[in-house]
Amino acid sequence: GSSFKPFVYLSALDYLHYTPSTIVPDSPISLVAGNGALWTPGNFDGKFLGPISLRTALQKSKNVVSVYMITKLGVDRVIETAKKMGITTPIGRDMSISLGTSDVKLIDMVHAYGVFAAGGYLADQIVVTSITDRDGKVVDQVQVNQKPVISEESAFIMAHMMKGVIDRGTATVLKKLGRPIAGKTGTTNEEMDAWFVGYTPEWSAGVWAGFDQKRKIGNKETGGKVAAPIFLYFM
Repeated sequence: GSSFKPFVYLSALDYLHYTPSTIVPDSPISLVAGNGALWTPGNFDGKFLGPISLRTALQKSKNVVSVYMITKLGVDRVIETAKKMGITTPIGRDMSISLGTSDVKLIDMVHAYGVFAAGGYLADQIVVTSITDRDGKVVDQVQVNQKPVISEESAFIMAHMMKGVIDRGTATVLKKLGRPIAGKTGTTNEEMDAWFVGYTPEWSAGVWAGFDQKRKIGNKETGGKVAAPIFLYFM
């Protein structure tokens, strides 16, 4: 779902040199699919706001803006961005990935969002941090490796825009925490999955709600309504 969109927005910053104030079209869009059929994606609320800023598009999770940007970027650039951020699952080579149609692992999403929190650095995934003996003496300790995968400037801008998702967007329920949070909600077609992935200055975390089988979890059960409150409780 839409929790994949930050990879599209990041690509727009890095390759198209967009800024949070760049004006993008929230207007109806149609594309010819690979089978020759017409694909006309819409927004979740069925409404279009016309020309809006990139920041507002992310806050309101406007689907057609993500599709518009991937037509400018090309599919491969978005896939490249997602992969270098830590996504390990196969990503389909079609325009619909801009809306998050490829399956991903929750651990990968948390890993990737941690890059925004860490100023552009991707850290190793580790389970055991250290081993001690019965007397408390450290026998072995794991050194976490980090490598820069995006610029500090792009990480800062994305964090600033994703903070707006909580302040004025689809996850305003998280304002109750009273601490800085940045992140993104996600809802898949027919409300089969609800997501929120985000971070505070100390923790990166993600919530997925859904069934093992692909089936609807409930009418209007969105990431902001289902997953974000779980994130709030945890934080």
